[in-house]
Amino acid sequence: MNQSPLLERLREDIRRLEMAGDARRSSQAGDARRAPHAGDARRVDIASLDNGGVLDAALPWSGLPRAGAHEVIAADDGAGFGFALGLAARLAGQEGLLAWVSAGRLRNESGSIYPPGLAALGLDPRRVIALAVPRDSTGLWACEECLAAGAGLVVLGEIGRLSPLQARRLQRRAALAGSSLILWRRAADAEAAPAAIALSRWRIAAAAGRGWRAELLFCRGGRPATFSLEWDHASHRFAVAAAPADRSAGAPPARRVG
Repeated sequence: MNQSPLLERLREDIRRLEMAGDARRSSQAGDARRAPHAGDARRVDIASLDNGGVLDAALPWSGLPRAGAHEVIAADDGAGFGFALGLAARLAGQEGLLAWVSAGRLRNESGSIYPPGLAALGLDPRRVIALAVPRDSTGLWACEECLAAGAGLVVLGEIGRLSPLQARRLQRRAALAGSSLILWRRAADAEAAPAAIALSRWRIAAAAGRGWRAELLFCRGGRPATFSLEWDHASHRFAVAAAPADRSAGAPPARRVG
């Protein structure tokens, strides 16, 4: 199969991301000069403060770091993807850019982009670039190229098969570029080859009624915990419905399915 047209289209999308990122960096630099104490741009809070910041407080960074990889393991496809997209929305913010990389077998099974769902999460659909690729190997290449574009991009990669070496390459590329990578993976793929290098690793299932049962399986410098989460539509953040529990002891659709 000749992949040249696909690769050229991906490169053109990446060039667009780079140009938009240059403009965003310039704007952010001006904002920083006007408001030098605006906060730590290296991390972002992911939960609504109305519930006391329980989720962010449970993370060693008091939120999630922007530069690095985070793995979301879907025990349930819809719930897992909704959670991953919620993380991506928080990391991107209102002015951020999201590159959505989907390998063919995952995209065909899971549905297509649903713009109203993106908007409900606080993502401007015009700032989302969807890259549909035919296989995991091309998806890994696309994720690396998007991360290399830098500019604080958020990359959401639907990747099935992932070797430890490939996971290390992605984490290193994200960290060096100062970009965020969310890896969405089905449970069977993740259990066969975990992305152990990720800064955080979550297992997501649908909660009774609405929302998510989110297991924080691993985070550097932190402890495993389990949360019951919902989506706060007013703040475009997660809301903790129950306190975290030691592991020993509703988001709008972003896909149109069918």
